[in-house]
Amino acid sequence: MQKPQSIFNVILLLTFRYLISRMDLSKGNAPSLSFLFKPENGMQLPTEDKLQQDFFNFIYGIINSGITKIEQCDIASGRADITVTTDGYRFVIEVKRESSDASFDNLKKLFINQTTEYQNTGIRLGILLVLDLTEKKNGIAHVTEQVQAVVVQRPNESSKRGIVIVRIPGNKVRPSDLTVLSKKSE
Repeated sequence: MQKPQSIFNVILLLTFRYLISRMDLSKGNAPSLSFLFKPENGMQLPTEDKLQQDFFNFIYGIINSGITKIEQCDIASGRADITVTTDGYRFVIEVKRESSDASFDNLKKLFINQTTEYQNTGIRLGILLVLDLTEKKNGIAHVTEQVQAVVVQRPNESSKRGIVIVRIPGNKVRPSDLTVLSKKSE
């Protein structure tokens, strides 16, 4: 039986690989990732279920498919976006989207309580995966700027909980389009 930290490290490594691939791949070579790019005129920004399904498909093919579930009911009296259960340990990946302020402080304020609530009967480690739909006029920050680990001490508990927040850049433009955007803002 593996230790929960080892299992979480595997899930976290896969999440980092997912982040890197989604930052690098283009619409031309991966048309299914068009939800990560600035919508064409008149089109709406994508909903979080696009990220949820894409991430689920990514890890489902790598982690034993019987232990990875989407929209699992009866987790902390709710429905968890993605769960990975192995060796008796359950890990929850909560998926959200944010279009106005994707700073880590704001993401914590908006989503950390729900994310940690799903840990009530499982491992006190989890991932908050956020589709960052804010404007990208100056491009996307480096991959290391997209991840932050957070330790949460709930007022009614003696043990701490850990969440890794991972922002997946959406509403992206091609690197060559950044020149056009910067000329417009002059």
